[in-house]
Amino acid sequence: MPPELIAELERLRTSSPLDRSTTAIYVVDANTGEPLFAVNQDEPLNPASNVKLISTATALDQLGPDWRYVTRLLGPIPNDAGVVPGDLYLAGNADPTLDTDDLEELAAALAARGVSHVAGDLVVGPGALRDSLGLPRLHIHVRGTRPGRAPEVTVEPSGEDDNGAALVEVEVKAETIRRRRGPRLQATVTLVDDPIPHYRVELSGTISARRSKHLRRRIPAPQLFTARLLGAALARAGITVAGTVRRAELLDHVVDNALAGAVPIELARHESRPLSDIIARINKRSLNRLADRVLMTAGTARYGGAPTMSKGVRAMHEWLRGRAGVDPEALFLDTGSGLSYRTQLTARQIVSVVQAAAGLAHAPPDADPAVFARAARRPRKGRTDAPGPVLSERRADDDPDELTARRFGPEAGDGPSAGGDDGRDDDSGEDDDHGDDDPALSDPAQEDATRSPSDDVGLARGADDAEAEAFMASLAVGGVDGTLRGRLRDLRGQVFAKTGTLTEVIALSGIVTAGDEALAFAIVSNGHRHRRRRQVRRQHDAIVKALHRYLNARAAADE
Repeated sequence: MPPELIAELERLRTSSPLDRSTTAIYVVDANTGEPLFAVNQDEPLNPASNVKLISTATALDQLGPDWRYVTRLLGPIPNDAGVVPGDLYLAGNADPTLDTDDLEELAAALAARGVSHVAGDLVVGPGALRDSLGLPRLHIHVRGTRPGRAPEVTVEPSGEDDNGAALVEVEVKAETIRRRRGPRLQATVTLVDDPIPHYRVELSGTISARRSKHLRRRIPAPQLFTARLLGAALARAGITVAGTVRRAELLDHVVDNALAGAVPIELARHESRPLSDIIARINKRSLNRLADRVLMTAGTARYGGAPTMSKGVRAMHEWLRGRAGVDPEALFLDTGSGLSYRTQLTARQIVSVVQAAAGLAHAPPDADPAVFARAARRPRKGRTDAPGPVLSERRADDDPDELTARRFGPEAGDGPSAGGDDGRDDDSGEDDDHGDDDPALSDPAQEDATRSPSDDVGLARGADDAEAEAFMASLAVGGVDGTLRGRLRDLRGQVFAKTGTLTEVIALSGIVTAGDEALAFAIVSNGHRHRRRRQVRRQHDAIVKALHRYLNARAAADE
């Protein structure tokens, strides 16, 4: 690397606002692994959402890019009259993307088989994660009317089964007032079991006239909530259910029905988008809850049993040691999202992760060649049609919402930052766009823009091209999409990277390209004032632009 570029990088690193933080930079040639620039590269720092580089690479390694979550409806074989002579069982697969439209799809598929009636109950597993919607929330919309009157209240989702039993009942104790000086608006959600499971929303407090407010609330027993939504979908599809809604272990349910001579079979299924699409949603939009859930699935695929964060972290450690040549004892991870103030990684380790996940054909400079030899001999896993890990019927002991609330603070629960982007890195003026509430996995209009660098750049690949392509295609593209859509616009389509933001933490790691040249880099800053975060990002961008100029000069010299 020429002395003038080294001097420029040093100037950027030591000028405001980076001069008031600890900043680590590590840059290597993406094809050869040759280190080109390093400062504080072995300093343990918090890279925030750069952790998603590890969790998504681990998931791709364990499951494969074509793997899908599968949710099934099970029951006895329907008779000629279209009657299921027994219970209908909703068997989940801990799909973090499962939504109400997917339940409608299951109901429509069952109706397409000619089913018009279920003679038994609607049964669901007891797992709060495994057997419920990916994001089980009630959205409560409140609008003030005239002073002294109750406000208008609508709740989503809602619905009724074929008997007219409502999923949600609302009790409004709130009042519209002329001014804002009144008790704060409060909403509580409780489960009512009798006569059929449903939910009661109690609204209290005050709201000003003609003002509106949107409240989001978690749902107790979300698997029952999901089953009730399925019942409403069945009713809309013209299918009636004779019995009630209840929970039961899948194994117990199968045994009981088998003894009664009515062995359940698959009657309908919903498959999620492929993992490659889900990974792209995680890395481009930096979705925290989705990252944690996918990592927990990878942990279950590797170690079996219930999906837990501890298994996911263990799987990340194994991937780091076996695939990236990084000693997990030399770092600290406790989530798949990076939504933790305890995380510690070095810039060198992050670059090793990028190299390994991108499938580059060489080992990182500090890797143990024997580790890579063992990794190369590992058998590859099955892919497309496998239903994936059979998740235990036991309740998962790690709810990502609770984990992030414990490790990141109260704001990670139901507050504005829960599960949103890691900072709207487009400098649009907001820090959160509630990305986890966006059901779209990708924007079809941007399919061409979200390509992998290897479409245009001759990166030397290892054996797992499909996983590497899925990983690279999942990264945000400078000036194009994700958390980089508003950044690096003058390098549009030439930077593929993962952002990271926490209070006093900014990170940017990935690959910058120019023609047939490419560099892998990691830039991590800790300790700056949070109000200076946009200036820190701009300084990071300036470093990447300097690297791009170096690549252009190198390419010109080779001509």
